[in-house]
Amino acid sequence: MSDWCLVIVADLKSPEEYDVKWSKATAPASHFSPRVEYLTPERQQKLWFKSFIEILPWNNFARKNIGYLYAIANGAQRVWDFDDDNALYWFLGTDLPDVPSLPNLISHIDDKGSALELKNFTYRVFNPYPIMGGPENSWPRGFPVQEIKNEQSYVSIGREGAEFDEVTLADGQLGVVQSLANKQPDVDAMYRLTQYAIPFDFKTLLKHDLRPVLVPSRALTPYNAQATLHLQSALWGLLLPITVAGRVSDIWRSFITQRLCWDINVRVGYASEPLVVQDRNVHDIVGDLEAEGHLYQRSDQLVDFLNEWHSSAPTLPERIEELWIALYERNYIQESDVKSVQRWLMVLKELKYNFPKIKHFGPMLKEEQQEGQSRVVNSDVPMSKCPGVPKLTIWTSDVHDGTRIDIPTMLADLGMKVILGGHKRSRGPYPEVFETEGVSVYDGELGSLINRYKTHSWPLTDQEIRTNFEFWKNNPVMKGVDLYFCSFPSSMCEMWLPFNKSIAFIPGHRYALGRCNLKARNKLNTRLKKMMLSSNPRHIFGALSKYDKEYLEYYLGSGPPSGLHTFRTYATGFGYLWKEAFDPGPPLFFNRTEILSIPDKAKIRAKENFPSNVVDLHSLYKRYTGAQLQQHPGIVLWAYSVMSYKLIDFYALAVPLYVPSLKFYHVLGFGLDRTITGSALYCKNSTLKSLLSKDLSSVHLLSPEDEDIEAEQYWLQFSDFYTFPHITYFDSMDDLGRKIARNDPLAIRKGMISENKKRLADFKQEMCDALVGIEANRQIPEEYQNP
Repeated sequence: MSDWCLVIVADLKSPEEYDVKWSKATAPASHFSPRVEYLTPERQQKLWFKSFIEILPWNNFARKNIGYLYAIANGAQRVWDFDDDNALYWFLGTDLPDVPSLPNLISHIDDKGSALELKNFTYRVFNPYPIMGGPENSWPRGFPVQEIKNEQSYVSIGREGAEFDEVTLADGQLGVVQSLANKQPDVDAMYRLTQYAIPFDFKTLLKHDLRPVLVPSRALTPYNAQATLHLQSALWGLLLPITVAGRVSDIWRSFITQRLCWDINVRVGYASEPLVVQDRNVHDIVGDLEAEGHLYQRSDQLVDFLNEWHSSAPTLPERIEELWIALYERNYIQESDVKSVQRWLMVLKELKYNFPKIKHFGPMLKEEQQEGQSRVVNSDVPMSKCPGVPKLTIWTSDVHDGTRIDIPTMLADLGMKVILGGHKRSRGPYPEVFETEGVSVYDGELGSLINRYKTHSWPLTDQEIRTNFEFWKNNPVMKGVDLYFCSFPSSMCEMWLPFNKSIAFIPGHRYALGRCNLKARNKLNTRLKKMMLSSNPRHIFGALSKYDKEYLEYYLGSGPPSGLHTFRTYATGFGYLWKEAFDPGPPLFFNRTEILSIPDKAKIRAKENFPSNVVDLHSLYKRYTGAQLQQHPGIVLWAYSVMSYKLIDFYALAVPLYVPSLKFYHVLGFGLDRTITGSALYCKNSTLKSLLSKDLSSVHLLSPEDEDIEAEQYWLQFSDFYTFPHITYFDSMDDLGRKIARNDPLAIRKGMISENKKRLADFKQEMCDALVGIEANRQIPEEYQNP
């Protein structure tokens, strides 16, 4: 195991140093890894995930959690979780013939993916010991004692039903493999006090068979932290509870992890023969009996609860948190465990751990096997084009023509029903969009608040929120709304908080537009953080650009357990432009020689060596069509905003774009549309930025509201025009002229078209993922409650 790293987590009673002596007398040198990390208490306090470590009590079995995170942070793809009294057979020496090998098991999992599954096992719990060759009256620690004598819970060798099917698992579908232990297997104190058959070995019929034996589908079995392999798809499930006894902690972990594995189509199994022999440390068996009290008293209840529990949350982190909270509410764990799992998930997200996708949605009312996983089927609910998502009715009162046209057409294309309920009605630059199937314009009374909300910076009061609620609460159309979508300005979604329905808070500009004093800003932040923690209803958080995603994280942290979505809608342009950009037909591209310039300003044109073939777009076309723009070999965009629909229109049409570099913007100056506190376009409150506090989890050292050149240069890197590919940047007017002359516009256009297709597909997938778990037909409360 020379490519493995050994991590040892010390506790207060541990020695200050730990000298691992590798002896060739006990095993060949090829088995050794010189990489040993001994995490002393002092080293633990210096690790970067201190907020997680500080919640773990000293002299506690669950301090192993530190080692798990340390391993994952250092690139571990699999973790062998073991105790110091369990020795790998293979590691003990070459004089043992045909010993089972952990490396060989892993190679089989990686290369073959085959496993064995008992035929026709349908019971709720599974005792693996008899079928693995243990005594028929043996059971693992944590197995519900009420089921010990129930013949439905086990199959023994030679008994009818002891037959296996071979199954092939997809990559990542096997998450956990438990090895049983010979000599002193993991049995509970009750077994040790009442049974004579100990020590014993597992006399398996599967000797030398590398195929793991799977826990039967929809059954639960306890596995331990003594000799267990966690693979990449189940590293999230390593977390041990901290508020229960050590003899209970790993068993609770196993039940929790298995239940969540059902939702992601990940399986748990046993190595077909023991990989370890246990030379058991000295134990006080009566003390163990007392420590295991919860196992005897509550394992059976826990199995029942886990079989009944379900979640509609769209992501695994959200479901993990929901389940741990539910267990706390039922007194299986305590409040510190809830804080522990929340910080555990935060660290995993910071490490960019790739959580498996949810494969099962909702309670299993009517089951079908789909890729080995049960999934709900309910033919009575009209479904959208997003798997597992019903056809939702979505309302938006957005002010900006871009978001109120672009996003609804996207959502309608996914099979949703979208209602435009803003004061602009069907007015806008592209009226044909309002004829899109699935998009409708609300033609009834809008109420005083929406009629007044005509600018992006309207200051919203609690009284206005209440007035809006009273106006709409009995409206039949509003009763049918499932989701409110707010993008520009996203802060206007505060008006919908009392309606007890889901909200998609997806800023298309800075999220706090219109909140121009500290009280209003703090109130908005408090409400948003409360929404992030809500699962009833569940809300969606994200941004339409990387800039606004980073801006949100600076002030509000990483968002809900599912994180912040990035909907790169802007990269696909207005719905009516998609086909024009992707399937342009026969027009003559680039049959004009002029490079267009927008917005063309006199002070820019006055710069020395301004290219002569660059002309003002609006002097050439007072109104333009996409086909006209596509005749030109390029557009110079003098961006005044970190994101704009002009950029997106042009990009959707795949017209080559030229943008000043960061270096050149240092000379030109960027403009007023990046910050909002001191900007003359927005709050005009230069003192507000110094009063705002960033979230402690933010990685950004400079405030996005700072207007000095260092902050501007830092934050501009997140702008759309610096994150989209296939854009040409220039450092001076001379450089612009050179790059126009040497660029191949057809090659650039081809790359942009490919990128547009990719971003459209990415948007649809991201939106479908976000919409999973949004509940339809929620009721509006009869009485107003202050949000």
